[in-house]
Amino acid sequence: MKKHKKFYLTILAACMVAAAAVCLIEMPPATKNIRGIYFWKTRFNPTQYELDFLREHRIDKLYVRLFDVTVDGWDKIRPNATIVFDQSLPENVDVVPVIYLENEIFDQYRSVDVSELADNVLERVDKMMRSQQKEYHEVQFDCDWTESTYRSYVALCGYAAQLLHAKDVRLSSTIRLWQTGAMADGLYADEKVLMLYNIGGLAKESTKNSIISAGCVDPYLFKLEDGDSRYGVALPAFGWGVLFVDGEYKGLIHETDYSDTLLYKPLEDGCVRVRESHKVDGRMLHTGEMIRIETSEPRVVKECAKRVRKWCNGTHVLYHLDSTNLSKYTYDEIEDF
Repeated sequence: MKKHKKFYLTILAACMVAAAAVCLIEMPPATKNIRGIYFWKTRFNPTQYELDFLREHRIDKLYVRLFDVTVDGWDKIRPNATIVFDQSLPENVDVVPVIYLENEIFDQYRSVDVSELADNVLERVDKMMRSQQKEYHEVQFDCDWTESTYRSYVALCGYAAQLLHAKDVRLSSTIRLWQTGAMADGLYADEKVLMLYNIGGLAKESTKNSIISAGCVDPYLFKLEDGDSRYGVALPAFGWGVLFVDGEYKGLIHETDYSDTLLYKPLEDGCVRVRESHKVDGRMLHTGEMIRIETSEPRVVKECAKRVRKWCNGTHVLYHLDSTNLSKYTYDEIEDF
């Protein structure tokens, strides 16, 4: 019990320090209507198509995930899935380092020094960016925080903001739809980017499209109305196959052609069944297994974005820079996004 009490007191103190840090240093608001796109692969080796995409669509910011922060065992926090640079970062676009923070590192039963964590994460970001000889003006944190880990994440952002602002660098944070409202208002970041994808129940066989669907934002509109925050917005431009075996979710398939009727039998509701066993995307598929095909239809993306438009007047970010997915859209469809 004493250990838990000490932990909560530590978190409370951290939040107070974080709040003080925010008051000490304030950054100017983000410029409106900035265009961005995520790069979310573990090797930075963009194709010529992808490099041309940055130029043709006048991309201002390239959000590059550098590494994840995960839990190893009970209490060891470490970086994971660090990106490898096979090419240099492009010169003609601002690069925003993105760090994905596993929610479990803030578990209420795990003592974590958020100031030390902020120091370690930002030191690693700076070292990686200097190794690429690339200046940066913003760092983004991405975390699926919950109500029980919210205070710790707020404290981390406060400490990180203080460190970054001292170097004239901004801090941004992703926000899920359910996190909007009062909780998002209390989260300090120079910009909060509202994610309009991966909203449905991915692992449920009954789900029609877990990426995005018409009306998926409607249950959260009251939270946006009640909150004071204004957001940037991240929109999907990708698709995948969701594999089920005997009704149980087994993973994602990113690259294959489901139009091959020798291998796949079309079903209702955008699903296919495997006709013959074969290997694809590093995975063995067996006869009888079902795949739900999910896409980001331009019409649906545009409609969902329209419903949150009055709260989203900041950066517009696409997910993500991948020629396999992006080549399925026309130039005008991308421009509409």
